[in-house]
Amino acid sequence: MTIENLNKQTENRRVSNIHQLFRRARENRRDEQRLDRPGLRWEGDRRGAEV
Repeated sequence: MTIENLNKQTENRRVSNIHQLFRRARENRRDEQRLDRPGLRWEGDRRGAEV
């Protein structure tokens, strides 16, 4: 296992962790939005907040 490979692995893991954080944040925001105003669509969510 070379240092280059290790660095690449670490970078990939870091990037996917960041993506997961963003995905989780989006889902949380969508859930909060759904609780606050169940009937309303909000920008950024194509599916809207149908419950």
